[in-house]
Amino acid sequence: MAPLIRDGDELTVEQGVDRPGVGEVVVFLDSGRLFVHRIVAVEETADGLVFTTRGDNQTSTDPPVTPDEIDGKVVFAFPYVGYVNLVLRGR
Repeated sequence: MAPLIRDGDELTVEQGVDRPGVGEVVVFLDSGRLFVHRIVAVEETADGLVFTTRGDNQTSTDPPVTPDEIDGKVVFAFPYVGYVNLVLRGR
């Protein structure tokens, strides 16, 4: 999500968001990995809402995400606060 969010930033995430909108940054789990990407489209399908997301530094979009897969939306990023955690984890 660079340049908005970088490695080492600590995030505040609001959980239980009913319907995030285009432009909001959300957190979701895909194939066991945690992603923080921006919503670029919201679509109503026969099966319900789906969100198209993309990282700010990416050229392609992610597979569609359902509301159940979204853990929350990012409401604030604290720059550099998470660097200690990264060092302790060896990253």
